[in-house]
Amino acid sequence: MTDKKKSQCKADTSAKSENCPALQRSDAEIEAENNYMAKVAMSPEFSAASVVQAYNREGKFDLFALMAQLEAQHANLASDNLANAENMLMSQAVALQVIFTKLAVRAMGATGHDQIQCMLGLALRAQSGSRATLQTLGELKHPRQATFVRQANIAQGPQQVNNGVALAHAHEENPDSANKLSGAHHELLQDNRAAGSTIESHPCLATLEKVNGTKVRRG
Repeated sequence: MTDKKKSQCKADTSAKSENCPALQRSDAEIEAENNYMAKVAMSPEFSAASVVQAYNREGKFDLFALMAQLEAQHANLASDNLANAENMLMSQAVALQVIFTKLAVRAMGATGHDQIQCMLGLALRAQSGSRATLQTLGELKHPRQATFVRQANIAQGPQQVNNGVALAHAHEENPDSANKLSGAHHELLQDNRAAGSTIESHPCLATLEKVNGTKVRRG
């Protein structure tokens, strides 16, 4: 490509492909670029970087530079490095404490009752947010340990505990055993004990005579 054609490509970006072969792109390249732009737009780094750029009016930051910093922080988080999260929570707690102090001081200089109540309400909300942020930071640095307590059923003598789910499964697997637990069948179990010896009558004891109650008069 000659220098004349190169300058023509730079001056007129809408030139046709026959005049500027370098601008000619295949369908695969166009599709790949569209997919990349869609991936960037849907990424959480792009959303956060857009908000940071919109709220930071003092200076303009490059959007892709902000995204690169967020990706680095996400990489640290994936490797269980919570330093950035801890620093962020601590900074938020300090900022909320400053807001609380400022609003509390302004409430003292207010004249009307409604203004004082509004200022103090906002101040206390900022103080509550600061406290909650510090509590979250403490739980992040020192996670709570889960405690598993096993239930102990203690009773004097035989004890029966019927759980509905366990009983249903037991009935499906062994109906006889489930019936014994729930008491569904009221049948007498077979007595397998050895038969005892018959007690003989005493030879010195005679049979009592019949007593006619009608002959005995009551006084």
